[in-house]
Amino acid sequence: MNPDALIVGGGLAGSSAAYHLSSLGSVILLEQSAFPAQGASKQNAGMIRRMAAEPCDRALAQRTFHFLNEEAPLWDNPPSSQVTGAILGLVRDPLWLHNAVGHLRAHGVTIEATETNQIPAALKDAPLVAAWTLPEERVADAPSLVQAFLRKAKTQGASVHTGAHVQRLLIEEGQCVGVVTNDGPIYAGLVVLAGGAWCAHLAKKAGLHRPLIPLRRMVGVTALDPMATDTHPWCWLDDVGCYVRPKNGAWLACPCDETPVVPPTDFESMGEPTEKEWALLQGKLQRYFPSIARLGVTSGWTGLRTYTPDRKPLLGADPELPGLWWAAGLGGSGLSGCWGVGEALATWISGNETNWLDPAGLNPARKQLSRWPILPEGYPDHARLISGSY
Repeated sequence: MNPDALIVGGGLAGSSAAYHLSSLGSVILLEQSAFPAQGASKQNAGMIRRMAAEPCDRALAQRTFHFLNEEAPLWDNPPSSQVTGAILGLVRDPLWLHNAVGHLRAHGVTIEATETNQIPAALKDAPLVAAWTLPEERVADAPSLVQAFLRKAKTQGASVHTGAHVQRLLIEEGQCVGVVTNDGPIYAGLVVLAGGAWCAHLAKKAGLHRPLIPLRRMVGVTALDPMATDTHPWCWLDDVGCYVRPKNGAWLACPCDETPVVPPTDFESMGEPTEKEWALLQGKLQRYFPSIARLGVTSGWTGLRTYTPDRKPLLGADPELPGLWWAAGLGGSGLSGCWGVGEALATWISGNETNWLDPAGLNPARKQLSRWPILPEGYPDHARLISGSY
């Protein structure tokens, strides 16, 4: 039972890593829950967003988009995904996403300036100063994607163990050679930490400081609405932090709030919104999506999104502990970047290079900010500094 690779975490990053690495050698994936994709992956709103402010997120999302467009339809039991298009709207700063527009257009992505008379129903009466249409953008179901990755990984010989609680990394002669679980040690050629915020304490026990800080965010669900069709574009007002996405005949709506929390010891990431969070969402909908605000928000939840202080993932080999690799800290881009994460890991572990992503910028041991800004209300101009520790 000594695999070539041992992966800790069965969410979007871990399952993608399992699929890609299982084509190279033997793989065991350890997931602490009874079923994979029950944490942050399950709470994902499902938008594949390529037009992000961070270049790393754009690069990873491009790879995932290509997979869903070109490769996934050829799989048996492909993951659930469809083209809906997207509108990236701006309320305050018409230049907010210009760098992203130039970058993606240079890579052949269709992006169109949107005239007022072309905006979809969700944005009726919204106070826009500019908007971009991406007609090819997609949505995907995160649990479906995780299950598809794991099915393919198993056909390539991977083994998935649920209910596995990893207690610490197994280190011998200065090298990570496996993990210690509640059922005893498991040795492996290399270990990939892909369990989000819960992996930080494993690193800490090994003497590594790898800040992975969970931020809680709310998502609400409106009453049913005939406008909320499966083909309606999802809409994101990026410079004020608010999005809506049609799903099951209603709207998923989010105020893009960020509340730092300590990772729960029971590994449960879903929570109940506070009165302040309900009020923030309702106020943003009234201001920016008045045609949707009239429906009312009938239910909601909060979920965790794990960040590093510089808001880029920990991805690749840990230079301070040979044998340890990372696929964590994807923030809100876990779905958009998941295929690219697994692809990059497999390429680098094979000793090859990616011409679309430089591992140096994602070095897990890179210096991080001692204090970094979060957006408690989703507004960039209302940022608050917090500690870069955990």
